[in-house]
Amino acid sequence: MDAPALQAFGPRRVRIAVPLALALVVVAGWAGTLGLDAAMEGHAAHRAGLAALFAMWVAMAVAMMVPVEAPSLLRLARSLRDAATFLSGYLLPWLAFSIGAAALQDRLRAAGWMDAGMALSSRGVAAALLVAAGLAQLSPAREACLARCRAASPGAGGLLGGLRASLSSIACCGLLMLVPLATGMMSVAWMVALTLLLMVEREVPRAARIGTLAGVLLLLLAIWKLVA
Repeated sequence: MDAPALQAFGPRRVRIAVPLALALVVVAGWAGTLGLDAAMEGHAAHRAGLAALFAMWVAMAVAMMVPVEAPSLLRLARSLRDAATFLSGYLLPWLAFSIGAAALQDRLRAAGWMDAGMALSSRGVAAALLVAAGLAQLSPAREACLARCRAASPGAGGLLGGLRASLSSIACCGLLMLVPLATGMMSVAWMVALTLLLMVEREVPRAARIGTLAGVLLLLLAIWKLVA
């Protein structure tokens, strides 16, 4: 669609087109995640190349983080082009995050620290990751970071707005996104739970207790990893 056509979108069309476009992006993310999940089932995951791991992390980032950012994007977008520009800026840092996460996972696998389900085979390392994520959930710095994410103003759109929003999201959620390394990359239930948690934390400021509860649960899960 050319620029004049995009500019012709009125408020009513924006209210329809932007949510529909975001829904298609999220569906594509979940379809990619589930498809790669099926392809990597069992021992096939342990033989996946770096490119396949990167594709998995990208699909997970899109499936989990676009719904979290969608309410803010819907408030900021003035046209379909504006939404696309913001989303492009938002996804770029998550692509970099996915490259780093895939490379880390590949290194851990090469060192023999990943099991067939692509979860950390070392209980101590898995517990340390869960402790780090749990303590991050309980830290005042994370609440301050969430406050910055919620404070996006109508003038905060565009490519730079998307970049800023993404960097804030990674600062808030990066450790939580790594939790599947401790629980298993194939755990779709974990992905759904984390997505819902992040959406509630982002959009409901009074839901701080849910984030605190999540932090406590991660710490308890770390203990269970050590003693089970």
